[in-house]
Amino acid sequence: MSIRIILTLLFIGAGIAIMYWLQPTFGGLTAVLVGSLFFIFSLSIWTLPATTFQRGVALDPAQRRLAGTFLGIGLGMVGGLAVAALVPPPFNWLAMGIALVVGTVWYLKK
Repeated sequence: MSIRIILTLLFIGAGIAIMYWLQPTFGGLTAVLVGSLFFIFSLSIWTLPATTFQRGVALDPAQRRLAGTFLGIGLGMVGGLAVAALVPPPFNWLAMGIALVVGTVWYLKK
């Protein structure tokens, strides 16, 4: 249970830090929208089963798929956001498309 609290506080802190970091560049509303993604991701941790965060407890296949789905969605949001914010506008769609194709090929070959 304490690992959930720690992860939640870390993601909320990261969301606040990212809001302050993006505010001078993109404006307040865009920074708040981006920071709220981290808040949503931190709250989605609480929808996962409790055994996901316990050491030595094997997850059943449904729990493993659920945890993997939330991890994939969260990392995809953060990665897409990083590419959109850090790569210049003509190339950010190309970079996100390449990442999408590489991720899809890796998932389908697995």
